[in-house]
Amino acid sequence: MTVLLLAVALFACRGQAAEVVLQGRWAAAAVPAVPAVWHDFDPARLQAFPRHPDGALVELLPAGGHWPAPPWVLVVRHPPLGTIALLDDAEPQAGALNDSDASALHAHGRIAFRIAHPPAAGQPLRLRIEPYPTMSGPMAFALTSERAFQREDTRWLAFVSACFGVMLAMALMGLAFAAILRDATLVLYAGYMLGYLVVQAIQSGYAVRPLGIETIAASPLLWGRVAVGLAVGCAMAFLARFADLRRYAPRLGRALMAFGAAVAALSLLALLPAEAPRAAVRAAINPALIVGTLLTLAASLVGAWRGSRYARFFLAGWTPLLVLTAIDSAQTSGALPDVLWINDACIAAAAFEAAVLSLGLAHRALDLRRDLDLARAQADADAFTGVLNRRAWTERLRQRVREAARAEQPLCVLFLDLDRFKSLNDNFGHRAGDDALLAFVAVLRDPSQPRAEVGRYGGEEFTVALPGCDLEQAQRYAGRARGRLRGLGIAVDAGGRPLTVSIGIAELAPGEDTASLIARADAAMYAAKNAGRDCVMLAAAPPESAAAATR
Repeated sequence: MTVLLLAVALFACRGQAAEVVLQGRWAAAAVPAVPAVWHDFDPARLQAFPRHPDGALVELLPAGGHWPAPPWVLVVRHPPLGTIALLDDAEPQAGALNDSDASALHAHGRIAFRIAHPPAAGQPLRLRIEPYPTMSGPMAFALTSERAFQREDTRWLAFVSACFGVMLAMALMGLAFAAILRDATLVLYAGYMLGYLVVQAIQSGYAVRPLGIETIAASPLLWGRVAVGLAVGCAMAFLARFADLRRYAPRLGRALMAFGAAVAALSLLALLPAEAPRAAVRAAINPALIVGTLLTLAASLVGAWRGSRYARFFLAGWTPLLVLTAIDSAQTSGALPDVLWINDACIAAAAFEAAVLSLGLAHRALDLRRDLDLARAQADADAFTGVLNRRAWTERLRQRVREAARAEQPLCVLFLDLDRFKSLNDNFGHRAGDDALLAFVAVLRDPSQPRAEVGRYGGEEFTVALPGCDLEQAQRYAGRARGRLRGLGIAVDAGGRPLTVSIGIAELAPGEDTASLIARADAAMYAAKNAGRDCVMLAAAPPESAAAATR
């Protein structure tokens, strides 16, 4: 999050260097290269150049009529993926975002030409925008000092590196937690983030400068299509699982999963060496992305409206990026030509989305942990009384036996059986018996023994583990329980005979195991029954063989 705030701060203070005011005109290039019709435009504003098989020619002149003293830098902002050439007879240069060997000035996120020898007075700087297989986005031109350019370039590189760092860190964190939690949702999140990171790295030229990934430099359009398809496919599948659309919008969820898989598979066809599948990808990828975006928006809105908390997380993170991407597309048609920061804002929005979705995943992990803890507690609890069931209590006692043996601390177990409980049920009904069980559980939860672990062993039989208590303390606890139960005055027959309890106590002997400890407490309880009920009996010491045994 600190890195994201740094990126926002760099974006806010990026500023523009003092620039020479330019005027420009463009025309479609022809063969021979003689423009037919010139169109005036403002180089400081975004200008989209129509697609032409021979590219376009651009001429730039200083508005004041005189070129400033060199050296200075001509910067092309928001350049296309294709090549732009400076048609200078003395020093021709060419540059491309994803060309590490270009003769133009080394720049990041833009194309720049160092102008050491300006044209003669009244003569323009001439550029050629080479044809490219895809439609070029709008671009702007600026003439600035080399120092100002370096400062702007450094700020941009720091800003984008911070944003990409956030996205990469969130993706790697998702993969790490996916390996730990074995959750495919986190893998899809990481795939979405990494795919979109590659898309932005290609579109901004970051993949080649500064990363120097020559594979992408050789085929940026190919890898861009693959990355877009995988990012969209992972995003759709991620939303379906993350927002639990199977519950909130099952039909849309199934459609998302199927369409996301189809888009991802379509993008992978571009990697095949044959031209036919590549042509299919070129023809189908953009319509598929439009349909996928609309489907994703519909699914997230429906899921949020029907109560999916995580669909709202997705919308909160994705909506800014969606809006900015829509504005970026609108600028291709001439909208908002004075707004030059949309591309950079899209990168910041992607980092923001990565952070928001990671927070959503953290909340989801906490919810899953709470659900797991609740399920475990419900599995361990007796359904009626709420105390530990026989299995859970026995397992807990095993842990306490190990702890007591390791720490050489006392541990006592009480086995308790309600006297004449069947008579109570027969005389007053099972509702009265249920109320008696609940009242007895309340008796066993003695505030003076907060570490006491109560379990229902079966029927009207209960067990209590008292870690850290010796026989004397256990006897006091048993005496209080016995007295408090009698004090409740729960009658077991018409004559008013009170409900009582017979209790057996056993203290853990050195080397004794769990089964032996429970058996001795149980035998002591039966001894209390045989002694007339409503009393406490201590267990006999274990045989030497039992005392010497170890688990």
